[in-house]
Amino acid sequence: MQTKLSIIICAHNEESFIAECIESLHLTDHPQWEVIVINDASTDTTLDIVESFAQKHTNLRCHSLTHNVRPGNARNFAIMLARGEHITFLDADDYIDAAVLAEKVKMIDAGTDVFTSGHTRLFNHGLSTIAIEPGEFSGDTAACLFLMRKFRTWGSCIHIYRRSHVLQNNCLFASGVYYGDVVFCFNALYTARKVIVDPAPYYVYRCNNDSVTRFSVATPLHLMSSARLHFDLVQIIQTKPESDKLCAAFAKACNILAKEHLQDMAEPLQQGMHETSLEFFRTFIHYIKCCDTPFSRGVLAAIQSQPDKKFLCSDDMSIWFSLSRRIRIIRFRIIFWLSRVLLKIKSQVLNRPGKDRSK
Repeated sequence: MQTKLSIIICAHNEESFIAECIESLHLTDHPQWEVIVINDASTDTTLDIVESFAQKHTNLRCHSLTHNVRPGNARNFAIMLARGEHITFLDADDYIDAAVLAEKVKMIDAGTDVFTSGHTRLFNHGLSTIAIEPGEFSGDTAACLFLMRKFRTWGSCIHIYRRSHVLQNNCLFASGVYYGDVVFCFNALYTARKVIVDPAPYYVYRCNNDSVTRFSVATPLHLMSSARLHFDLVQIIQTKPESDKLCAAFAKACNILAKEHLQDMAEPLQQGMHETSLEFFRTFIHYIKCCDTPFSRGVLAAIQSQPDKKFLCSDDMSIWFSLSRRIRIIRFRIIFWLSRVLLKIKSQVLNRPGKDRSK
């Protein structure tokens, strides 16, 4: 029997949600589906729960990693393992309406490379359906709508992708960063022959739990990921034919990034800066200086406006690091020299001959 759909789930310490996630798929009712669960080095009971489902369902495969590789790498691994004509992604803390998803899979014709849907968000106070405009679009138009957040999310889970299309266009997730969905989705949409958008939701995002991208404390990796996302989009767009529509969409996306990411992260990061963070900023500044776009210039201006002198980002950065390194070397040499002197003094005191008291 041909596998119509591969559902990819990457799970790291999701024992609280993974059972509900898998149960929502009703795998017994959909023998033409397969589920690939990548257990990303979980340290809780996630693997045990998944394996208990694998014993009941022959169309569920579990692959367990010994080291945590983060969602991007885990998804790339699963894409290569998938056997389905189409693939989609399901976060381990979310769930779906399997009946609605099944109807959408039937709607995909031979010319459609990406099928996009509305989605539902689950908050503490209940469910909220996110509506989007239906239609049939070329890939470049769909990519512009995506960048302008007309699909109401930059996540990868509301789309169903033709697997051959993903592989042929090398649509893979960036490794080691947050927000890797954005570049993956943009590539998949822009290179598509046809994109169908249907507003009926089947996917439920759980919005009241902790997630790697729903952070309460910003880290250097969050800000670096925003810069990396912006940088990668610039690199992709530069390879495409000039398009005023695409440029306008990219500008809109940059405004969203500046509003949602820069303001949330730059202020917390200026507090408690230390050498590791300064080293990070040296790389980060190099990244955004290479971009030289309105967004990157906005980031530079925001950082340069910070009153904390440790929040350096000008060309004096290299001088700061050079001086800091020299100070550390000098400090080490002083400590080493003092320790040698003290050891020598101690040795002389201990080896000094005692006073003759026999007289």
